Amino acid sequence: MAENNENRIRRRKVSSTTNNNRNTGKNSNNNAKKQNSNIKNTRTNKNKESIQEARKKREEREQFELEREIYYRKKKINRKKRLKIATKLASVFLILAVIGGIVFSGFALYAVQGAPQVTKELIRENYISSQVVSDDQIPDDLKHAVVAMEDRRFYKHHGVDIKALVRSALNNLVTSSTQGGSTIDIFNKIKQHGLTVEYIILTHGHGDHICRVPEIKSKTNAKVIAHVNEEEVLIDRNKNLSAQLPGPLVEFEADKYVQEGDIIELGSLKLKIIHTPCHTKGGMCIKVGEHIFTGDTLFAGSIGRTDFYGGDYKQMMKSLRKLAKYDDNAVIYPGHGPTSTIGVEKRMNPYMQQI
Repeated sequence: MAENNENRIRRRKVSSTTNNNRNTGKNSNNNAKKQNSNIKNTRTNKNKESIQEARKKREEREQFELEREIYYRKKKINRKKRLKIATKLASVFLILAVIGGIVFSGFALYAVQGAPQVTKELIRENYISSQVVSDDQIPDDLKHAVVAMEDRRFYKHHGVDIKALVRSALNNLVTSSTQGGSTIDIFNKIKQHGLTVEYIILTHGHGDHICRVPEIKSKTNAKVIAHVNEEEVLIDRNKNLSAQLPGPLVEFEADKYVQEGDIIELGSLKLKIIHTPCHTKGGMCIKVGEHIFTGDTLFAGSIGRTDFYGGDYKQMMKSLRKLAKYDDNAVIYPGHGPTSTIGVEKRMNPYMQQI
């Protein structure tokens, strides 16, 4: 009996322990399920948030792309409108220009209808007088203009310009260039200094340089010297331009013709001929020691024109190269404008810089 009771007690304890274990297992399973459920809910929430955020970004990007497309479409439309307006304006302007050209051409043709053709002969016969007239028949304004071209203060100093002499003296002392103070009263100067004129040497044969040669020659009995290639210019009033310039018509031959390298002796001086064909075919420079009379070949800061008869720009470049070989300190005396030096012209003259 006692053993049976003990066995019953043991079965109850085992049964109780088993039940407790079962309850504990159930509770653990329930807790695990709850945790799993919580984890699943958290993941689900995060996934939902990620999806919503991604959707929001996609919508924002799509909106941006749409707005950008609208902006560029409007810009393209505006560009087309502006281009269309510009095209219309250009067409209107072109049409007006054509109409204006036609009207102007018609007016010009009507204006010149029946007018004589302008030729050198017509100008010479109607506008340029070759008749020799007395001094009182020449208008005073023309006299003053010619004098002013050479010396604008001539009527103030009457042949001796003290101001010009002082200016040139100061210039020659303080600068590397030289400057003269002469005037146009040639014969008074010759008489004043007791000079004898042996030669009249021509750098070239244009009317503005030779118009007084016959007068000077007749009063001094000097011999006229020119380059051999200048003969055709000296004997033709049209080629030497005296027919187109105010003043006497000039046609004459030189007493002596020279060539490149010839030497003209004048007392103790030796004048070397440098042939520089460019302004005319027979243009030349005269070198006396370290002084060069350049005529209309080389000016201070410029050169002579090459569009007259016998002019040649390529020959001008060759002539400038020839002059550039001389010493930089050699002083040049151009046919127009102030004096200078070879060195200054090589540095400052744009034409000398091209050679």
